Amino acid sequence: MEQLDLAEDVEATFNAKEEKDLGLSAYESMYDEQRLIVDEIMNRVNRPPVLEPAFYFLSGPGGTGKTHVNNTIVHMLKRRKKES
Repeated sequence: MEQLDLAEDVEATFNAKEEKDLGLSAYESMYDEQRLIVDEIMNRVNRPPVLEPAFYFLSGPGGTGKTHVNNTIVHMLKRRKKES
C-alpha cells in the first residue's frame, strides 16, 4: 500500500501570506487580555533556546476566546516557520 506524505501535502498547500493575513486579522480582533496571552507565548517562542521548556495552560468558560487565541498562535507560528 502506498504511503502518503502528509507533511509534503501540507507544505504544498501552505500560503505564507494567507497565514500572515489570518494571524494579523485575528490578533487585531482580540481583547487586550487575549493579546497579552498571545504576546507572552510568541515572545517566549522568539527568544533564543533555553534549557527549560515553557508550558501554558489556557482555560476559561465557554465563549471567552480560548480557541480564537489558539488559532491565532497557530497562524503566527505557521507564518514564522515558513519565513525561517
